[in-house]
Amino acid sequence: MSISPISSISYNVYIPSYISDDDKKEVYENLKWLFDRYNITQTGEEEVDIARLRQAMLEEQIEQNEKLQETSQEQERPWLDIMWELGLHQQPTIQEDYDEITEELEYRILNAKDEQEYNKYIDMYNTIQEYFNEYGGSISQSSSASNINTLMGLSQLGVMNMVELL
Repeated sequence: MSISPISSISYNVYIPSYISDDDKKEVYENLKWLFDRYNITQTGEEEVDIARLRQAMLEEQIEQNEKLQETSQEQERPWLDIMWELGLHQQPTIQEDYDEITEELEYRILNAKDEQEYNKYIDMYNTIQEYFNEYGGSISQSSSASNINTLMGLSQLGVMNMVELL
């Protein structure tokens, strides 16, 4: 004769006495389903089993919350596509994202091979500025980022000189 886990454990401690036998049976079935779902082997000790079940459920909730938080952080950073296009990766802070993007764009603007490439990076820079301004302006611009207008002017002169040489 085999004893099922449900019949071997009463869990009466967690089920109020005023619940009908049919409802108790449903609660037992639900508990069995939860133990199976979380892959918990019942020991026969009600408090230990319930504690392990609660712990497994809590760990799953924490994991889901972390995934949700990661997803929402990505959604809060609309500039990630531009970072990816530049070969950059998301940094731990938004300020670091901003610094890394502007540094890379400054380099690429200054080293643009032609006017088309130059315009592409200027457009990216302007888009990034809009994103960070929309984010709330909480980004402190580094001195190199605030000098982008000077860099753009120098770069434009370089492009004009290239055109004159042709």
